[in-house]
Amino acid sequence: YQQEGIRFLFNHARAHQSAVLNDDMGLGKTVQCIGLCLALLNKSGTRADLVKVKRRIAARKAAQELSSLSTPETFPSKTILILAPKAVVSQWAKEFQVWGFFDVQLLEDAKSRAGLIHACAGPEPGQPEIVLARHSVLNNPDLMTVLAGIQFQLVIFDEAHCFKNAKASSTVSA
Repeated sequence: YQQEGIRFLFNHARAHQSAVLNDDMGLGKTVQCIGLCLALLNKSGTRADLVKVKRRIAARKAAQELSSLSTPETFPSKTILILAPKAVVSQWAKEFQVWGFFDVQLLEDAKSRAGLIHACAGPEPGQPEIVLARHSVLNNPDLMTVLAGIQFQLVIFDEAHCFKNAKASSTVSA
């Protein structure tokens, strides 16, 4: 069942089409999305992924030490953005640790914002694979400016029903 869901999501992502995964609680929507991330990021599911993640983080640290404070207008990126309610962001981070070796960066405050700008502005090996953020970043003009300048490979909205009011500021931002 979950493999079928991953295939469904993968086929839509590769065709640059939107998709909605609308299952009951406890049927593995988070795991299916992580499976999609594994596929899109060409993960092997082995410890070899850990070596690659460590190289990415090292490349990002080196780039941050050498970079200037100037910010490019757009950032080409293979990064996947996941927006989730505050209550489940930490659970997403834990699930990524359980199901694979990922370079996950939390976007929560000015410090993480600066780190994200430098990471996504640098060469691809230093970019985070996953950016995890709360829905509330959509109501923060400073963080939205950062997100708007990044060309994410994919955006996942967890608990998308929170965006059903078409006139709400977070829905408009999304």
